[in-house]
Amino acid sequence: MNARRMSVRLPSLALCTAGLLLASASSAFAADSARTEIQRQYQADVARCNAGQTAQPKNVCLQEAGAARQEAMRSRLVNANQQYDQNATARCNALPAADRSACVAQMSGQGRTMGSVEGGGVLREMTIQVPANQVNAPGAAPAPMPRAGRPVPAPMPQGAAPAPMAPAPMAPAPQAPGIRY
Repeated sequence: MNARRMSVRLPSLALCTAGLLLASASSAFAADSARTEIQRQYQADVARCNAGQTAQPKNVCLQEAGAARQEAMRSRLVNANQQYDQNATARCNALPAADRSACVAQMSGQGRTMGSVEGGGVLREMTIQVPANQVNAPGAAPAPMPRAGRPVPAPMPQGAAPAPMAPAPMAPAPQAPGIRY
């Protein structure tokens, strides 16, 4: 068996070392920028607490801001906006395909939003223009929805008037005992 001796050349070793140094420097830069962002968020939270812009007492607010900072430093703080967006998309996916795009548009902030969760609910409103060929004829009612176990009534012919109804007979009013009318 022929065995060859491999020798590492100096230029390739230098390139590998330079690559490792660059990778570690970029990860250190990313960690520093993440720490800077966490600190900036903490300072903004403390400023809101001190200004009374939260629904919590000041001491509770400051405690929560510190806890959030610690969890962020440990990379255990969930990005609430990302989870909120995922939940909104999941709610929209449960709708029929025709309504899904309008739902996603409303959840992304399009349209008008009124109310609050604290006030009992959020109402989202959006105007959607529908082409004329998809709209019912003027004065025509939409098609009736079928009910479980009941047949759908046939629509009235165009121009036909409904049959008049006879008034129901009225029963005499009950009289109280001992009173004459």
